[in-house]
Amino acid sequence: MPGVEWGMLAPLVALTLAACLILLLTPRGGGGGGVAQALSLGGFVAALGATLLLTDAGTRVSTFGGMLVLDRAALYMSSIILMAGLLATLVSSSYLARVPIPAGEYYALLLLAALGMIIMAATNNLLVLFLGLEVLSVALYVLCGSARDWPRPLEAALKYFLLGAFSTGFILYGMAFLYGATGALDLAQIGRHLGHATVGAAPPGTPALLLGLGLMLAGLGFKVAAVPFHWWAPDVYEGAPTPITAFMAVGTKAAAFVALLRLVIVAFGETLTSQWTMAIGGLALLTMVLGNFVALTQRNVKRLLAWSSVAHGGYLLIAVAAGSDLGTRALLFYFASYVLTTAGAFAVAAIVAETGPDGDEGYGLLRYYGLGYRHPGLALAMGIFMLSLTGLPPTSGFIGKYFIFQSVMQRALGGGGGRGLFLLLALAGVVTSVVSAAYYLRVVAALWMNAPEGEPPAARVDGRAGLAIALTATGVLLLGLYPAPIYNLTQSVHAVLQSLAATRGLPI
Repeated sequence: MPGVEWGMLAPLVALTLAACLILLLTPRGGGGGGVAQALSLGGFVAALGATLLLTDAGTRVSTFGGMLVLDRAALYMSSIILMAGLLATLVSSSYLARVPIPAGEYYALLLLAALGMIIMAATNNLLVLFLGLEVLSVALYVLCGSARDWPRPLEAALKYFLLGAFSTGFILYGMAFLYGATGALDLAQIGRHLGHATVGAAPPGTPALLLGLGLMLAGLGFKVAAVPFHWWAPDVYEGAPTPITAFMAVGTKAAAFVALLRLVIVAFGETLTSQWTMAIGGLALLTMVLGNFVALTQRNVKRLLAWSSVAHGGYLLIAVAAGSDLGTRALLFYFASYVLTTAGAFAVAAIVAETGPDGDEGYGLLRYYGLGYRHPGLALAMGIFMLSLTGLPPTSGFIGKYFIFQSVMQRALGGGGGRGLFLLLALAGVVTSVVSAAYYLRVVAALWMNAPEGEPPAARVDGRAGLAIALTATGVLLLGLYPAPIYNLTQSVHAVLQSLAATRGLPI
């Protein structure tokens, strides 16, 4: 029987206990929102505290026979997921006050979705990857349609469920082909099997390996909303409760990207490098171009942010395609910036919106006209988030894009194959960033340069939502001005992945 290190599972246990307590202590038909939110906050804070303690321990943190590996890479992404959940919980109180969603079910599912994301981020085994994927997916399916009195959330949940089932099938078939080619489900064992192949020669079972890798990329591409697997994202992000949209845009991407990193670094390593580099680079190029150019046409701010999330998935895929030390560190840093910027932008959108999720009036750009004069603090925060998403100084978004473009240019100007692809990715990244300025700065202009039409309702800022917005806006500026602490932290995270790639074993 595999040994179980219960101390290592403290973050997962905290989330599970909090979800169970919420279901036990809140009324079934509604009510108990304050108790449910307090328990949700407590669960996320406890899990985040346990994660930080495990990070400081710096010891070998594998359990269940090595199937679950809470190394620094998993703990770093887990911290980002938990921060996203904590911010979503803070913003949710004002949203639930005006939307008929049972608070107990809502917060319990939010905790369980975070649980699945952490399992997915910490997996070293394909079956555990599937387990985490299903836990987070089922919870998010229900959360997207939790406002059952409006058609748009139900439509979003149905689209997400149907397309999510297809993506799960792709991942399962990919796992089957990888198992058939290598005889292993453990990523380290797959890596050791492929590492025994003759240098410069194709490994045994290459067709099955390529098919399995392609299916896995398609399934994970769905989760990160990469083109052409993105069609669900704009409708689902628009129809889902806004705090859940913010949580999905950050948490699901974080879990899927760390799983993708483990797959290409730990399992494949130097095997079939040109194939997976070309595949991920092609996805990155399509995602950046389509995401940014379609976002140009949006007049609904929530849908604009949805297409923005698609585009930023392309920038993150560039870092994965680079396959270098700098690329991995750039991706990890970008996520620290991304969680603050995206969660803050959606939080402002939730406050500015009108009284329900049905219809786009509450998220239309007209609602932002003159917001800087009606509510300067809210407008200032939204302006900071838009500048960060554009990639302008002195925000963290500028530093994140700088590191990503630096990593791809390093590959383009260095030795090795694929130089043309990396030059194209660098050029596309710069051009699409310029394109993105057109729609992000349109929102900034609406805040300060457009007079409101008619008598717009005043934005009422809940204390907890205001705290979340203030923290995220401050974090965006601090991370842009002082990026060194987080960037230095990414070095230790990357070192773990390098150790796994070198030894095809468990980290120390």
